[in-house]
Amino acid sequence: MEKNQLKYLEDFVQIYQDSPIENNAGGMSFNHSYFTYFILKEVSPKLVIESGVWKGHSTYLIEKALPDCEIICLDINFDKLIYKSKKAKYFETDFKDIDWSSVNNVDKSICFFDDHQNSLERLKEMKWWGFKKGIFEDNFPVGEGDSYSLKQIINHSGHPNIQLSKKYLPKTRKAKKERLLQEKVLNEFYFRQNMIVRPNLIDNAGLNLNVKKLIEFPAVFSDEISYWGEQWSGNYEKLNDLISEDNIDDYPKFKSLMENKDIRFDYGFITYLEMK
Repeated sequence: MEKNQLKYLEDFVQIYQDSPIENNAGGMSFNHSYFTYFILKEVSPKLVIESGVWKGHSTYLIEKALPDCEIICLDINFDKLIYKSKKAKYFETDFKDIDWSSVNNVDKSICFFDDHQNSLERLKEMKWWGFKKGIFEDNFPVGEGDSYSLKQIINHSGHPNIQLSKKYLPKTRKAKKERLLQEKVLNEFYFRQNMIVRPNLIDNAGLNLNVKKLIEFPAVFSDEISYWGEQWSGNYEKLNDLISEDNIDDYPKFKSLMENKDIRFDYGFITYLEMK
């Protein structure tokens, strides 16, 4: 899986352009879309559980990657849904609130999490029901995001506030006051919630004990400045982009796509893992 990561790229360009979602703002752009497709093609599961559906773009990608697989789509709110698969089963609830014991192909499944939830809790829930493979689309770097990510677990940073990204912090005095009150309540009931996580070493030790493989994928191509307005260094350091001036001419369809100024190349450290 870590070799020849561009082998589906040229075919994927047309799949991406044919998405029934014309504007997927708030959802995945090209980089994470491609590697979601890539991972699914490589793993070839019999069942995909999609947690966080948004407008339906990722459901479309699952169908394109795996035409014969079973799909279960979960979201706590389907108000934004545009594309609804005829073959998928839809449940308006959270991953943790489903009894997975009666589901077939648990051992041949993959969980796709694009739901801005605590990644450590998702790992525990996967282990509880016997799921072994997962894609974590929201893998925020230290100091960013609205949920506890794999990178934050590995870096022992915790997730000390509800929202860490400056661009999404409350702006008005009233909103700031309300957020401080919310966080005060969460801290008072620290052991009964999972939005705020204090810096610690324990979570990474548990991750190492239970996860046997973790692959953070690079961007196919990315902008010079990160989605969060920072340089790609320090906490934002990433692997080299797969497409550069040295090989762009080998991928003419992608090169043509790059000329479309409406195509977004946001990148947020999408990661695949396998449990022991």
